[in-house]
Amino acid sequence: MPLSYLSTDTALSSSSDTLVPSQRAVRVYVDQLLTANDAMVYKGSIDCSTNPNYPAADAGHTFRISVAGKIG
Repeated sequence: MPLSYLSTDTALSSSSDTLVPSQRAVRVYVDQLLTANDAMVYKGSIDCSTNPNYPAADAGHTFRISVAGKIG
């Protein structure tokens, strides 16, 4: 049974004072904003002292080098 106060609208377009967006609706909405604005998203750090390969990533993913070395 769905909760009557919970909104699953991922566009967050129903500007209501009585509905609360679900966690998934907010997550999808924020992900869409980041993608649309070509934002850089911090994904973590990379230790390059052990000669790592490039991590799997999407456009905009940003990594910080924690230890100098080689990558690739």
